[in-house]
Amino acid sequence: MEYHVGLDGRDFSKLEPQKQRLVDQFRPVTPEGWHELAALVLEVIGIRQAVRMGDPRRWRQALSELNTLPLPPLNLPLLLWDLYQSHPFEGVTLRMQDGAQLSVPDWSRLYYCWHSRWFALWEEKMMKFFDATTIVGGESIRPPGTQTTIRERLSWIERAEKPIDFVVRTRQGRGFIVHGTNGFRLDPSGSLLVLKGCEDQPVEILPLSDIVSVVVADADSKALIKQLQQRLQPIPFVPFHVVLLHGGRYTVHRAEDVLVTSTTLFLGQAGESSEVHDQVLEIPLAWIDHFEALPPPG
Repeated sequence: MEYHVGLDGRDFSKLEPQKQRLVDQFRPVTPEGWHELAALVLEVIGIRQAVRMGDPRRWRQALSELNTLPLPPLNLPLLLWDLYQSHPFEGVTLRMQDGAQLSVPDWSRLYYCWHSRWFALWEEKMMKFFDATTIVGGESIRPPGTQTTIRERLSWIERAEKPIDFVVRTRQGRGFIVHGTNGFRLDPSGSLLVLKGCEDQPVEILPLSDIVSVVVADADSKALIKQLQQRLQPIPFVPFHVVLLHGGRYTVHRAEDVLVTSTTLFLGQAGESSEVHDQVLEIPLAWIDHFEALPPPG
């Protein structure tokens, strides 16, 4: 039986008789019911089989219409897809198994062949090839944003299907944590960002020209936990800073002051007695930018 999978759905009454008989006993009565049935079928057959139905160009077109992001090749490995979705407007540095690092300054320069699992990077007027299976992680390259790129990122966050937490950094060194789409709005002129204040915080109005970066709070928790464990292991212990996306930092003086879960770093703050904590800070891993060694004394 031949199936015609197009960009838009077809009226059930216009399907071929044999198709109508095939689904008649399961036919939903509402559009929501059809979506639930489609989701159930996709769960059974999987996306790899689903995209083989119909013209692949239609799938690409439909994906491109979800947003206005600069799409990379659609068959990237999941690790690269995750990096792209976290940093769609930024280049990334890829970390390889042998410890080497590879800079991808622009997603449009990246090409991937799923047959061989090799990817190519166009740089300096030549193509360089790399084994995709050797990629173990990566992080964004965060150049100062222009007013246009800042506006694009904020517009992308506004259109996101799920609320996105992010940090706004200014040229004056200030940092603002923004929780979801309800925490901000763009001025109709497109030149001002209005941050809605909480009970104890006033409304902030920031010119886009003063904003250096808009960073999504979407940390690689496994990588952060591994880095943290490496910081806690040396004997004697070397104190370090926990640096947050908005520029704030906390100091870890002792390894026993730290407890980490899959989502949160708990940091005890010692009181007058080094054996008792005055308070315990809860720091979401998603808000941690990096760890930094304390400068040498003197």
